[in-house]
Amino acid sequence: LLVGFAYGIVDMLIGGYVIHPAQMILDYPAAYAMCGLAGLALVKSNTNTITAHLPSILLATLMRALMHIISGLIFFGEGRSFGASLAHSVGYNLQFLLPDVVICIVVLY
Repeated sequence: LLVGFAYGIVDMLIGGYVIHPAQMILDYPAAYAMCGLAGLALVKSNTNTITAHLPSILLATLMRALMHIISGLIFFGEGRSFGASLAHSVGYNLQFLLPDVVICIVVLY
């Protein structure tokens, strides 16, 4: 969690797009800190099977997506209805999070 938080700050400093302090926190340190949840399987299970690690990878990706989607709803959805803002935020964020989770699963396998 701490390494992801630090990575989020570095990523923001070298090329982040910040328009509001809360968006800065949600899109960078909070979202990348969620990647640390992928390590829960190592604490919970002594096995090295894909089934032991898959739930943690999916949880980490889901929580990272949630941070980005909330940021999109709050700060990039002005002038739209909630439904349109949600659809846009989910669609935009899934474009890069789905390939990320697929790559993680392939590397895990």
